Amino acid sequence: MGGLTVTSLMSFLMPDYKGQVQIAPEDARVKSEYIEYKSPKGGGTIKGLLCMPADNKKTGWDSGSARKQGTKPAY
Repeated sequence: MGGLTVTSLMSFLMPDYKGQVQIAPEDARVKSEYIEYKSPKGGGTIKGLLCMPADNKKTGWDSGSARKQGTKPAY
């Protein structure tokens, strides 16, 4: 245990987000957009990447209407 450092341990514990991409950004089956909304607890504006199926039949959520109302998706 003497030779292990926090840095080497963290490389095993932290997720590899870049290596785990499963859908290409230009995939036509997925619609992606950045949305912004105000924090419900007063923490400022939150920006997030919203991804959903391009046909949007299963979700029933319209990102355009939520943007106009200043709300976030309920999932």
